[in-house]
Amino acid sequence: MLMATKGRGPRGSRVLGGAGMTEPAPERETDEQLAKMLQDERDMLRVTMEHTNAHLAYLDSDFKFITVNHAYEQHCGIGKEELVGQAYFALFPNEEERAVFEDVRATGEAKEYKARALDPAGDGETTYWDWTLTPVKDLRGSVRGFVLSLVDVTETTMTARLAEAMTKIDAAMVSTRDPEQILRHAMTEAAQALRCDGCLTTRREKGSWLVTQVHGSGQDLCGMRMTDAQARHLVLAERTGEPVAVEDAYNDERANGRVMRRQRIRAILTAPFSTGGLITGALSFIHQERPLPFSPAHMDFARKLSLSVSLALENAHLYESLRNELSRVELLRQLALSSTKAASLEQVCTEMLSVLATQLHAATGEIRVLDRKQRLLRLVAGFGQAKTFLERSRDIDYRDGRFLSTKALRRRRPLTHEHDEKTPERMRLAKEAGLEDSRYIAVPLFYRGQIIGAFSLSFHGRRPFTEQELGLFSAVGHVVTQAVESARLFDAQSEAQQRAQYELDLTNLVLETSSALTSSLELNEILHSLTEIILKALDRSRVTIDLVDKVNSQLVVVSARGTRHTKPGDRTAIEDLSGKAQGVLRRKRSTVFDLSDGKQTTGMERRHREAGMRRLLVVPLVAAEESIGLVTVDQPEDDRPFSPREISLVEAIAAQAAIAIENARLHEESVSKARGLEAVSQMGSLITANLSLESAKDQIIDYSAVLLGATSSILLALDEEQNVFKVVAADGVPSKVKKKSLPLQAVRKLGLDGTAPVVIADLASVSSIPFFAANLRHGFVSAITAAIFIDNKLEGLIIIQDKERLSPEEHDLSSFRLFANQAATALKNARLYEEERRIAEILQHQLMRPIKPVGGLEVGSTYKAAFQAEQVGGDFYDVFELDGDLVAVLVGDVSGKGVLAAGLTETIKSSVRTLAYIDPSPSFVFSRLNHSLLRQTSNEMFATAILAVINIRTGDVRLSNAGHTPPVIHGAECHYLKTPVDTLLGAFQQPYREMYFKIDPEQLMLFYTDGITEARSGAAFFGERRLLRAVAACESEEPQRLVDNLLQSATDFAQGKLSDDVAVLALRLAKRPAPRQGRAGEV
Repeated sequence: MLMATKGRGPRGSRVLGGAGMTEPAPERETDEQLAKMLQDERDMLRVTMEHTNAHLAYLDSDFKFITVNHAYEQHCGIGKEELVGQAYFALFPNEEERAVFEDVRATGEAKEYKARALDPAGDGETTYWDWTLTPVKDLRGSVRGFVLSLVDVTETTMTARLAEAMTKIDAAMVSTRDPEQILRHAMTEAAQALRCDGCLTTRREKGSWLVTQVHGSGQDLCGMRMTDAQARHLVLAERTGEPVAVEDAYNDERANGRVMRRQRIRAILTAPFSTGGLITGALSFIHQERPLPFSPAHMDFARKLSLSVSLALENAHLYESLRNELSRVELLRQLALSSTKAASLEQVCTEMLSVLATQLHAATGEIRVLDRKQRLLRLVAGFGQAKTFLERSRDIDYRDGRFLSTKALRRRRPLTHEHDEKTPERMRLAKEAGLEDSRYIAVPLFYRGQIIGAFSLSFHGRRPFTEQELGLFSAVGHVVTQAVESARLFDAQSEAQQRAQYELDLTNLVLETSSALTSSLELNEILHSLTEIILKALDRSRVTIDLVDKVNSQLVVVSARGTRHTKPGDRTAIEDLSGKAQGVLRRKRSTVFDLSDGKQTTGMERRHREAGMRRLLVVPLVAAEESIGLVTVDQPEDDRPFSPREISLVEAIAAQAAIAIENARLHEESVSKARGLEAVSQMGSLITANLSLESAKDQIIDYSAVLLGATSSILLALDEEQNVFKVVAADGVPSKVKKKSLPLQAVRKLGLDGTAPVVIADLASVSSIPFFAANLRHGFVSAITAAIFIDNKLEGLIIIQDKERLSPEEHDLSSFRLFANQAATALKNARLYEEERRIAEILQHQLMRPIKPVGGLEVGSTYKAAFQAEQVGGDFYDVFELDGDLVAVLVGDVSGKGVLAAGLTETIKSSVRTLAYIDPSPSFVFSRLNHSLLRQTSNEMFATAILAVINIRTGDVRLSNAGHTPPVIHGAECHYLKTPVDTLLGAFQQPYREMYFKIDPEQLMLFYTDGITEARSGAAFFGERRLLRAVAACESEEPQRLVDNLLQSATDFAQGKLSDDVAVLALRLAKRPAPRQGRAGEV
């Protein structure tokens, strides 16, 4: 490198640079000497520039070339003659570099850069240079020019950088024991250090090369397999064990140019790696843009990379071998522990497969054991396999050559997927088992030279099993064999113990059966006990019990356990059963059905086969030498035959159950009769208690259909004028049927006018009668009729109908007859009540006729019955004039309702009017009236009343109270009037008192019955306080407005439902009139 130096030259000259250029001192040298000195210095500079390794250029102060050496000339690719005189930045424009040049010219200080990256050719090939720009100064210190020095340090820099990358690669590979991770680290770091476009990891497999990993460009190459002819560079690297650099992959014979062009690879550097002394793959670094030379530093880096990767892979292989050996020892230890446990065969096999799945990371696995007949390989335990495949291959024939397990047994050695035939059938089975992309192995199990079964495992991926793995599987096979034999011995011992216990349990079960079935008379409890006993006695999971419906010739399911296809209530016609099934009922003999052949196609047999049954035991239930039902026992998807012991046991249980069922039926029949009579009695009580004729009709319709389980009911009444029965109430029939009538002559002809109900089993038989024809057209099939007699006279008919055949028992018809009699009583009572009600309404209307206007007195009154249906109550009021200025006001409440109450009310009102005209004294009137009532009425009839006699001119009032509510005075203040309260009228013999007071025209006087104060809202009463507040709140002075407001307040409080009748009367004095002459005089 040329460096500028400071100092003095010969004869006082100043050294200008490393080339020895000086400027003379003009005051001391002559022109000849100066020219000679300059020529010497130029010669020295030329010699120096031509004999140095540095690339030198001499520039003037304007950065124009003065001269360059040959090395610089070759570096930039331009001849000296072309460079001299040219501006540097005109040829090599670079603003950053210009800034450096300007800074050196301005400061006079040299600039130096170490290992600066340059791309002088602009082709992407980077080189590294030590770069120095040194100023050349004159004696005055002015910069007269520059010396540019460039030294190529590419190789040194590249070597250092690759060494640093190698250190990072070694550190990364040491951090893992995974071969794939090792290669991935090497690819990533090395590709970055070599500044290549991509890197490939290629493995040697079965005489070819497989690309397993790709970093950077060329991702589409992953998974590509190449032959030796297609990968010549890899073959060369494998043979020599050295890196191979192909700088022009299109044309170099060491590479397959056609393949390289197809993959767009222009240059490739391949570094092989080895495992166990054999080349097992290579790392290939590729450039895709252009051919690229690889330097010695690159080759040295690739060589070191090969060694480091090979060493790391060898260490990983050793680590993996050691870990596998430890895992193998641990696996065999855990399997041995599993084999020593006292457990069933299924439990032991399941636990061993769990160990294998955990330790070996198996995808699927199974253990099969040969059955006692040495014919079937039965699946004992498995995991990971498709459910559909397991269902079809749970038991496989030992001679079936389609399965790898059976092949391994016949060849008496382990077989892997590599031994599997690639036939279409095998491919299909492998796909069903989910093994098409897996590697798998089947290992036979032998005990003392005899085949006992096989186990198989599968793993993800298709690589072949190693020798170590095959050895491990053989060792596992020995441990599994010992475990299977130990478990089989344990199962045999357990089975013997269970058999002995089973015999003992059966004996106890027969004794318990008798006790359980005879301890109850409830049919459902007996059926439940029977089902539980059979399930307990047999190792089966499904029991169905059918009973015979003799009326409809059907089998009805009454109990079903363990099946979703059969449920209680399902019916099967007996005629739909096969001859074999009907024979069970007819011959009363048990039969075993084999449904696996698919020949049974009717009724119960088809139902059982669809539910997955293969064999079923059918045992008849026989009582009194008659088959009353069937017991069916089976186990889904089970081919086990029924043993003679099981058949005998079920027959013994069924014999006892039939007796218990028959007893329960008889008991239920008697209970049903009793309940029917009780239900009829309750229904009769309800309808006879209803005094509304229309409500009674509706209840008769509702209850009659419910009584016999029919879907519709019709009530007809006799029209004597037309001699036809007309529909007066109906439910469940169309409106067209309600318009039909039934002639009396047809009723007598069919015998429907008798005292016993008549069953019309088929309405088609009476379709000639329009009434029944209309019902038949609307889908009704059968009917039952009952006549209604009132006072021994046919008054109506009750007809119930159904769209299925009605089959009533005798006790049902008796209940229906009793219900018809009670319906007749209800209708009679309702008629009588209606007549009495009409009479009472007339009386009530007369009793509560409007009050006639009374001069000098403003009166307001209202009356309301508690219920709409009850118009005749016991509350009353009256206002009438006496002689002179006297007016009598009477308000009362008679006990009871109806005609009797109305009669007593009329008696009281008329008696008070008569007695008041005799003597207007209230005490006199009540005393004489009470004496009369005690002689004329019973002790159950009495009344409360209040009588006030008012002088409408003076406002004087005389008042007596016979047990009635106190009146209210409403004026400036609102308060109750405290009156002497005497006994009720008609209750006891006692004198009555009277009180005297005075009212003003501004005051209102209110009389009312206890229906107001006893109005209820829940448990609360309207009461006297609310009454007083309601009166005080009324702003109107009109008596009628006051009574209306008071009644509305009480009604609102009771939510519209008053519990008793209400009578309210209010009065107020008008302007005082002129005196009137009368017989009774003034008060």
